[in-house]
Amino acid sequence: MRLGLQYLKKNLYLRTLRHCYWIEENFWKLILTATLNLKKISIVKLLKTEDSILHREEVCDANK
Repeated sequence: MRLGLQYLKKNLYLRTLRHCYWIEENFWKLILTATLNLKKISIVKLLKTEDSILHREEVCDANK
């Protein structure tokens, strides 16, 4: 049960990132594959190292 909840939380978090950062579908699949086993904070760090995909960061703040 706990693993199921963690999976749901991770999926919701990744979907939120996908929406907020407007990542292209193919590129998102690559990031998702590469970061599937990392913690949330690591995914955020990975995304923030790529300035080209941080298109509209203010959208994330507005949705919180």
